[in-house]
Amino acid sequence: MMNRSILTACCFAAVLRVSAQQGPVLTAKDYAHAESFLSYNTEPLIDHGPVHPNWLPGDRFWFRDLNADGSEFILVDPVKKNNFRRF
Repeated sequence: MMNRSILTACCFAAVLRVSAQQGPVLTAKDYAHAESFLSYNTEPLIDHGPVHPNWLPGDRFWFRDLNADGSEFILVDPVKKNNFRRF
C-alpha cells in the first residue's frame, strides 16, 4: 500500500512539473514588440541621453548631445570650469 502511494505521488509530481514548464507560445510579433524597447531603438527618443566623452590633450573632452533640436557637440574644459557649445 505504501509503495502505491509513493508511486502515485511521484506520478502526480511529474505531471505538475511538465505542466509548469509549458508557457505561452511567443510569436515573431511578440519578439518585435520586445525589441522595440531595446536601447538602440529608444536612445534616439531621449533628450540629453548617455554621454560618451572623447578625451583630448590637456584634460579636455568633447561629447555629442542629442536633444529635440538635433545634435550639439560640446567641448568641456574642466580645469577652466567652462564648456563651449558648437553646432
